[in-house]
Amino acid sequence: DHKFVVILDIPVVGVDALTQLTKFYKVMIIDHHKPKGYVRVCYINPRIYDDTIYAPTTYIAYKIYESFLNPKDILWIACIGVLGDHGVESCKDIFIKLRKMNPDLFGNSEITSESLFRNSKLGMLTRMIDAGRVIDVKNVDKVFKIITTAKSYKDVERNSFIRKLFKSLELEFEKNLKEFEKNKKVFKSVVFYEIKSKYNLKSSFAGYVQTLFEDKVICVAQKFGEYYEVSLRKGEKLSVDLSKLAETLIEGLKDASGGGHPSASAVRFPSNEIKNFINKLEKIKF
Repeated sequence: DHKFVVILDIPVVGVDALTQLTKFYKVMIIDHHKPKGYVRVCYINPRIYDDTIYAPTTYIAYKIYESFLNPKDILWIACIGVLGDHGVESCKDIFIKLRKMNPDLFGNSEITSESLFRNSKLGMLTRMIDAGRVIDVKNVDKVFKIITTAKSYKDVERNSFIRKLFKSLELEFEKNLKEFEKNKKVFKSVVFYEIKSKYNLKSSFAGYVQTLFEDKVICVAQKFGEYYEVSLRKGEKLSVDLSKLAETLIEGLKDASGGGHPSASAVRFPSNEIKNFINKLEKIKF
């Protein structure tokens, strides 16, 4: 029988669900979003001590593991998780370790999120693994099992299921880059694009496009049912806090929600509010 429940990277865990879980299990929550006042659980979040810290949950979990066990065999997994969450700059120690062990994963890439994501085998592996979630969340369990049973990153790189997903995603990505060039809206401080895809591409697409506009906020919207979900990213020259911007953007929009991190956030609102949302984007000045 299981005695422990570990909850990872969930911004808000419902009080009712947590109350039920703590009746039967010991619960640990590891997170890096805005701290919450959970009770009767082991709660690990570095932002309790410094709200400006950006440390992906993968990094925190790796550091805990490192305290008890030899992390050598899972270092490549930890680095993929941190890179996928755009946290390289604040967690360089593990990338320096991995580069000493497996220099072929880095090539000539600098240890930055942008350079690794675009120019290294580690970046390609990160995109390959993320393809499962982007194409269909049902793929996540299978991809998870492939990673956890892999003896090295080469097993993931060679896996036919992951390679097939990755190829499908790359084709869809290229198609949308062409559409982006034709249909993007460029405002004073914001670039807006509505992505139309059978896959949940908004987040990864926004993460790529942010490298093309160093002084603008990138806003990629995708419609799901009766709601729009929007990913916000920013160019490297901007110091704006995107979590605060998300909160500002949803003011006055009915049934809207938003938040996240200073460098990456998201908003969600009913589809009939899209014009009001775009009007807000046009007026933003930094």
